[in-house]
Amino acid sequence: MDIPIRTPLVAIYICFIKEEKIAINLFKNIACDILMQYLMIKSFNSNINYQPNELNKPNPNNSFLSGLVAGAIGAFVVYPIDVVKTQMQNQTPNNKLYSNGFDCWRQLWRQGGIKSFYRGCAPQMIGVAPEKAIKLFAYTQITKSNPNELSTHVLGGLVAGTSQVMVTSPYEMIKINLQMGNKINYRELLNIKKIYTGASACFLRDIPFSGIYFPLYWHLKEKENLNPFVAGTIAGAPAAFACTPADVIKTRMQTLIKQNQTSSNLINVTKSIYKNEGLSAFFKGGGWRVFRSSPQFGITLLAFEYLKNFSI
Repeated sequence: MDIPIRTPLVAIYICFIKEEKIAINLFKNIACDILMQYLMIKSFNSNINYQPNELNKPNPNNSFLSGLVAGAIGAFVVYPIDVVKTQMQNQTPNNKLYSNGFDCWRQLWRQGGIKSFYRGCAPQMIGVAPEKAIKLFAYTQITKSNPNELSTHVLGGLVAGTSQVMVTSPYEMIKINLQMGNKINYRELLNIKKIYTGASACFLRDIPFSGIYFPLYWHLKEKENLNPFVAGTIAGAPAAFACTPADVIKTRMQTLIKQNQTSSNLINVTKSIYKNEGLSAFFKGGGWRVFRSSPQFGITLLAFEYLKNFSI
């Protein structure tokens, strides 16, 4: 029972036209099918004698589209956690709405139920799919020539993190402001400088994240023989926590109007956070970021490893 690879793209489109219930059911079914088929393949492989590298040799031409679909699935599943994370990071001492993440979760639920946790979901789906596709494609291309060296995977991660920013920064600018309930003037977003607000913080976050994540994922999967979901989930925790300060700075930069800051410059925003809130402010929402990023990348890598073996 192969999953038509175009089906998740249809789900993304449905999410874009705001038919969330239909999209949720589609993504749920897709994720369940991928997990069940992966477990069936693992069970089948354990009962026969074969060479894994020959039977499951990835199709190199499929890595981009596989990353596109896998990224959308992973992001959609954990999106409510991302909303809570953004709300917590955007709090200041003068604008403290929630006592902790669970209080934020309760208040959001009271305000609008499930819809409160999917504000900004459409740009997330449209943006995160090509972002993950570019990241995974770049990583695959860099590492395929020398896949057994740790240094290759470090380099692959650094290149992957760099290449994704051109997509990450614009869609996160829109997503974060929708999550915060800020009114967006979409005409202003035609201004390249405006849409790429926070790009410097994206580089500061995404390059080290991928430089930590991918070599650790490779080691856990290949050397420790963990399955892609477990390896991806474990690798996501230290990478996400280490890069939380850059993520907080990026969130503040991209919600500039809401915070009434005088400048969106990376250094000025960093100084402002430290001066007004102290060092601990750079780790706001850190636990929720780990709670979101770890399973997101576990799901994404599980789907990616499964899908890239199919011809399109």
